Amino acid sequence: MCRHWDSMQDDLLLARTGRNRSPAIPTPSPAAGSSLKGVAQAEAAMEPRNPYIGEVFDVNYRVFITGNRSGRVKTTPLWDVQNFTAEAWDRGQQIGPGGNKGLQFHTRAMIPKAGTFEVPPIRQKLDIETGFGGASFFFTQPGSQEVEVSSDPIPVTVQALPGGAPAGFKGAVGQFSMESKMVPEQVNEGEPVTWTLTLRGTGNWPMGVELPSRTVPNQIRTIQPKLRRDFNGTEVFTGAIVEDLVMIPTQSGEFDC
Repeated sequence: MCRHWDSMQDDLLLARTGRNRSPAIPTPSPAAGSSLKGVAQAEAAMEPRNPYIGEVFDVNYRVFITGNRSGRVKTTPLWDVQNFTAEAWDRGQQIGPGGNKGLQFHTRAMIPKAGTFEVPPIRQKLDIETGFGGASFFFTQPGSQEVEVSSDPIPVTVQALPGGAPAGFKGAVGQFSMESKMVPEQVNEGEPVTWTLTLRGTGNWPMGVELPSRTVPNQIRTIQPKLRRDFNGTEVFTGAIVEDLVMIPTQSGEFDC
């Protein structure tokens, strides 16, 4: 999955940092390049580590510069997504006081089958300051060098969903809510009423989450329902589906739908 990486992203800067790292994220991999080996580093983590089939998990990727250098990112994080569905990376945010611990990017992903998989290495290109003085934070100067960092792959074991309905087992496929509404609630014979079902939430939409079927009395005529999907352009795991069913009663009375 790809999205446009506009010029605003190029202004996210990497300041001088120490080697402090979150204990929840594994040891980073150094950048390639002989003269700047180890200056820029990247690390990645996911949560939960052993998701169920279709369970949405978070992936956090962090990049930072060690020692007394500074630089900036040149590209969005890149990875080869093959066995799972993932959203686009967010725009990233500076972490640590004054942003001095680097940049962190976030996305969400989902694996549709059980087994052993691997979150692939995440790559990113940086410009690292190499000169002394006169360096600009906003433009690549002659005293800079391009490097590429890469995080280590993360092994993942995806669990099969348990059979039946075990007590206390919930949330693996997502958190959803459904709303049912009729407008108007009372009509005369031959007048239309619209029955709207809305299913919204966060979960494994890519695996085919659907609205339940409806039962309509024989005394009510229906018009082909209209289904619409309400998702943000960059999100595939959070959204809603809405279906409007127009019904016309052919006789008077009270009906249960």
